[in-house]
Amino acid sequence: MRYNKFLQTVFLAVFVGVCLCSFLYIMEAEAAQEAKDVVKENKTISGKVGFINSEFIAIIDHSDADQGFEHETLLYLDQDVEIMHRNSLGDIRPGDTVQVQYEKTTKTSKDVRKSKHAAKTIKFLKAADDEDSSLRSGKK
Repeated sequence: MRYNKFLQTVFLAVFVGVCLCSFLYIMEAEAAQEAKDVVKENKTISGKVGFINSEFIAIIDHSDADQGFEHETLLYLDQDVEIMHRNSLGDIRPGDTVQVQYEKTTKTSKDVRKSKHAAKTIKFLKAADDEDSSLRSGKK
């Protein structure tokens, strides 16, 4: 009787150990897969500022007035964003022409792909024309 109880205890201990090892292996494999599916790229975009506040900047990089079409890219502002040719972010207005260097981070998991654009450097190029006064400005 003692022998059967001992075998049951050993079997249970081995079974729990195998389950725990399998669980840890699966979690490590998923973490490794997530790490592989993160891609970072440094990119540059130039255009007119369509919208700007303390958290975001939107750049209109091309438009067609005849067809009423414009392409706008929304960028998060990095905490340490560098401003060139202006004293601060507050000196940049909608309609100004700027060049932005940003980091595009793309995460892919299963069938979902998410991208985030974070502005690292904003270089002021040209002040807004009078006709650009209709562009938006967000204040916080």
